[in-house]
Amino acid sequence: MTEFPGFGRHCNFDSCNLLDFLPIRCDACKKDFCASHYSYDAHGCQSLYEKVLFHLYCY
Repeated sequence: MTEFPGFGRHCNFDSCNLLDFLPIRCDACKKDFCASHYSYDAHGCQSLYEKVLFHLYCY
């Protein structure tokens, strides 16, 4: 497959690195992931705990 420089982003999951033209950004850690690894559990999001604490303190 031909790669198009400047288009898409690579999945930030260590063992994946797939070039994805529609990446999904995690709202907790702000990293880009493919459709297989975008969920908190799938990529083992370390920032989720901070996000939950922030919301608890705000309400």
